[in-house]
Amino acid sequence: MGAPPVSTAAVTTDDPILDAARATVLDFGISRMTVSEVARRAGVSRMTVYRRYPDGDALLKAVMAREFTQTIALGLEANAEEPDACRRLVSEAMQALVLLLDNPVMRRLIEVDVDLLVPYFAVEAGRFQDAVIAQLTHEIQAGQRAGEIRAGDPGTMAETIELAFRGPVLATHTLSGDRRARVLRELETFLTRFLQP
Repeated sequence: MGAPPVSTAAVTTDDPILDAARATVLDFGISRMTVSEVARRAGVSRMTVYRRYPDGDALLKAVMAREFTQTIALGLEANAEEPDACRRLVSEAMQALVLLLDNPVMRRLIEVDVDLLVPYFAVEAGRFQDAVIAQLTHEIQAGQRAGEIRAGDPGTMAETIELAFRGPVLATHTLSGDRRARVLRELETFLTRFLQP
């Protein structure tokens, strides 16, 4: 049995500290985000922030995990009614990618702090990537049981898809107009052929 599907209900939380941190990242980027500024915006003391998040890195990771997991969940939910598992997974993945490419936090990080973001993509997968891989694994397993996705190790297949999607995310500021449309069409073709039985 694969990991349970990601849902917005599971990741949506009312957290004024994370809301304040998100707003600070949008205004100033990661490198200029301070706990003092986040606390001021949230209307709490710095010690309150530190009790929840031991340092700025932990706070940033929590913001990114919430933001991007919610984005992925929205993409998945938008295509949940497609009956064929392969087509559903391709459609969900592509919709989630488009939402991620257009996400204001992701775009801000790429624009002003890409050097700080790269470790989350190039060194060690974080909670966000783990959630994506778990979701993909779950969907692949279900599709394999239905005979609608090819045989193969679901975890490895999920990791391969997640890795293939990292490139467009990191290159989002270079993708616009027709070029973006062409790249997304080719990626959809790749994903379809990769998954088809």
